[in-house]
Amino acid sequence: MTPESAFDGADAVLVITNHPEYAKLDIGRLLPTLRRPAVLYDCWRILDEETVRGAGVSYAGIGYA
Repeated sequence: MTPESAFDGADAVLVITNHPEYAKLDIGRLLPTLRRPAVLYDCWRILDEETVRGAGVSYAGIGYA
């Protein structure tokens, strides 16, 4: 499964690793493919929270909501 296919039509995405490749994702291109309302749970907070929230997607991570 690719990141693109994981985001496409999903209600929620869970990022559970801090692998550098995930930090390089073009999140601005992937977020519009999510269904709405959507949640992105980023355990390591490696993705840009402002970009996620700016796309109308709820952002959460360990330690805060």
